[in-house]
Amino acid sequence: MINTSNGLNRQLVLSCLLLAAPSWSFAATVVTAMSPVRFDEVSAAPLNLNASLGPLLDATDDLELEVQDFGTTAFLIARGLSGAQVATDGGSLSLVRRFSEGDSIGPALSFESGFVSLAWDSSFGSSLGEWSGGGTGYLGLRFEIAESIHYGFARITWLPQGTIGDSSAHSLVDKIGYNTLPDEPAFIPEPSSSFLIALSLLSLALGRRR
Repeated sequence: MINTSNGLNRQLVLSCLLLAAPSWSFAATVVTAMSPVRFDEVSAAPLNLNASLGPLLDATDDLELEVQDFGTTAFLIARGLSGAQVATDGGSLSLVRRFSEGDSIGPALSFESGFVSLAWDSSFGSSLGEWSGGGTGYLGLRFEIAESIHYGFARITWLPQGTIGDSSAHSLVDKIGYNTLPDEPAFIPEPSSSFLIALSLLSLALGRRR
């Protein structure tokens, strides 16, 4: 009797690799998850989106967030550092644009230098900007590495009313990323349906092997 299980397993594994291949096209985007960095009226430590290169290759900070809390009103402001620019909504007020998983940050977007507002939230019900009301989203950034333009992002959570036990307005950054290739968009990753199918097939192949 011919044993076809090994051949079937090989076919399933090959299918997994082929289905997962589209996700590899985004391999040039380096994503770094980290412990949440807090920004409030007291702390405003700058961020280096390409810190993965190490201090010898790039020690330049790219982004800083500033929180202004007046009790009834809170502001969240972004500032590109060392020539970095923040992606905006392209409107007359040039507010920071809010991106989601699956979006890309690239040359087709509008960018602004200096201080740019993310959100203005008031306890009286007034608000301004795509980030108003709080929540989690992605900020886009254009910056330089060795005199070449690169694109990246940072995942930001804005808490204009604070949290239980911590009523002061603040924001948190827990993920940063950038494209290592100059002038190419940085893709904000999301779970790929094809990748999930690949995992299912791989699980099936391993199950048959047992």
